Amino acid sequence: MSHTTRLYGPEDSHEAHSSRPLDEAVWRAWLKKNLLEERSRGVVRMKAVNWVCIFALVAAVVTSSHVSIVYVSAYEAAVRIVIGIVAMLMIFNSIRT
Repeated sequence: MSHTTRLYGPEDSHEAHSSRPLDEAVWRAWLKKNLLEERSRGVVRMKAVNWVCIFALVAAVVTSSHVSIVYVSAYEAAVRIVIGIVAMLMIFNSIRT
């Protein structure tokens, strides 16, 4: 059983790898589609950040009664840091959009 392998020469490779000129309408449609997809991903990210913030606040409220008097200052600092980080993320996302 013999297998033949075809080697492409310079004249064959041009035909195999020829490209069409860029169609402007296709390019603009592709850009518009990608812009819409990026906007929808941005909305999803913002909703995720909002839910994380809500979850962090609920967790802070639920666990606040279980924190010992000794650890209250550290607990307050941790809660403030989490709220500050989430607020900064929301502000940067609002500025970007």
